[in-house]
Amino acid sequence: MKVAVVLNGDPPSPERLRRAAADAAVYAADGGAKACLAASVRPVRVVGDFDSQERSALPEDWECVVDADQNFTDFEKVLRRLPREMTSLTVLGGLGGRLDHTWSTLTAAAGLRDTLRVCFAGERETLWRVTPGCPLTVDLVPGALVSLLPVGAVSGVCSRGLRWALRDADLGPGAGLAQSNVADGPVEITLRSGALYVWSDRLM
Repeated sequence: MKVAVVLNGDPPSPERLRRAAADAAVYAADGGAKACLAASVRPVRVVGDFDSQERSALPEDWECVVDADQNFTDFEKVLRRLPREMTSLTVLGGLGGRLDHTWSTLTAAAGLRDTLRVCFAGERETLWRVTPGCPLTVDLVPGALVSLLPVGAVSGVCSRGLRWALRDADLGPGAGLAQSNVADGPVEITLRSGALYVWSDRLM
């Protein structure tokens, strides 16, 4: 089951959100409901403390769950209420805005089930999560910029389709980074342990 979650960062265009809704079940975190309203997309559920989006301003027939626990972000609150049969997660509106919000969102997504496909689709960039249980194969055009962003220590990173190939590389604090590589065509990334994000300036 494909799921899309709309957050309160840089909002997705109405067209992008409508395309996502045609292919996945859409959930919104608090202020992400504003993008749903703008695109005339009804989410399955809106979750949060409603400090960014007043509940009274949403349609009466929308399902809203108020969760005021400040120990968790609105994104984490949505994640706890997603269907267990979810096989892929696309996050819209998860990039841009405050850096601390973006960092906490990426950190929360990094710890999701190892086999779950996770993607952050922005209006100017895309991030894919890579884990041992979920390698990445993505069809990028030659010349696309690609950076590998480790979440902590990562080992056994291998790549195909990058101008500067990685072969059983270790990445992370003190171990090296892999920024501003270039795609020569379709890209494949695998790793042995840890988790990383693959960033590109080309959109989904």
